[in-house]
Amino acid sequence: MKKLFFIAVIASVALAGCIKNDPAPSVNDQNEITFSTPVVALNTKASAVVEGTTYPTEIPFSVWGWYKKDNVTAAYMTDVKVEYSNFDMGDEEAEDGSWRANPAYYWPKQGVLDFDAYSPSSLQGYNSTGIAADKCVVTCDATSGLSFENFVIGNPMSEQIDVMYSTRAADKTSSSYTPGNTYEGVDIQFNHALSVLCFTVSHINGGYPEGTIHLRSINIQALNEGDFTQGLDADGPKWTVNMDRDKEAYTTFHCADYDSSTPVTTTVTPVGTPILLLPQTLNKGQLINIVYYIKNGDEEPLMQEIDIDLTALVNQDGTEVNDPDTDTDDEEVTVNEWKMGKRYTYNIIFGLDEIYFAPAVSDWEDVTVALPSI
Repeated sequence: MKKLFFIAVIASVALAGCIKNDPAPSVNDQNEITFSTPVVALNTKASAVVEGTTYPTEIPFSVWGWYKKDNVTAAYMTDVKVEYSNFDMGDEEAEDGSWRANPAYYWPKQGVLDFDAYSPSSLQGYNSTGIAADKCVVTCDATSGLSFENFVIGNPMSEQIDVMYSTRAADKTSSSYTPGNTYEGVDIQFNHALSVLCFTVSHINGGYPEGTIHLRSINIQALNEGDFTQGLDADGPKWTVNMDRDKEAYTTFHCADYDSSTPVTTTVTPVGTPILLLPQTLNKGQLINIVYYIKNGDEEPLMQEIDIDLTALVNQDGTEVNDPDTDTDDEEVTVNEWKMGKRYTYNIIFGLDEIYFAPAVSDWEDVTVALPSI
């Protein structure tokens, strides 16, 4: 039976939709403007991806505040960094804290405030390439909200940041306490602005021994520069991707040689580091490069390399996506774009054809030889 080598999108799920920020009593003056997020442990993962619905206390964010009164709007806080501060309450097991600006900002006695926030604060001036034109500029408008201009996804992974924008917190008058929550402060609801790609590997059980296939590397090409607008109207947030820039190659998984490579088994196994990428439509030529080894008996491992066009994926049954004769309505497989706030898991599935032999014998060719008459 013919074995397959294909890649399928086995999951396309919303990243916990947002980063939840739950508030609580603080030791600050009640007139000070504070912000609300839960306390979580330091993220020790190699990936820059913020997981779950808790905002990391070690990552500062920045805020614009808009003062409104009598149909007049004016800037009250302009790109102000907000950091977490811990307070010792005199009990070794009890600590309190708050998210606040330094120096502090205070609530006006009249009017209301609207807030827009982005994360992390290092997004302002972010430059992962060293090219001056790639320096990100963050601005905010009272009417349209946040904008990120000239944002270029970091490469390698150590240069990546999980870019987030907040839902506007409107008509606030105090850092009020919400019963049932943990921290006192303006509720800031963060949303992921990028897409995340993850990879798993497995092989179709073809009867060959475990360890026959070893994975060496996974590289993916993607457009990496764009402008973001929050958009407070019906159109909502969106990215405008620079289509003129060459695609960038990102390495999510790499081993130096066969000895350090990863055996592929029938168990679906996560590999590599999640990649943060710009939301974008997948155009023809959007490639994933896979390098792997085949090990037969005592022979030296044979390295193989294949490029797969992500716009020509296959369904779980092996038929090609985007083929009108075989296409399905399964959105978890037929992914033609990466969207904001979604995590896509691609399962790389290996299959090998065993070498069989069909022996045949060429029959003798008869030759009759006449001897001289005796």
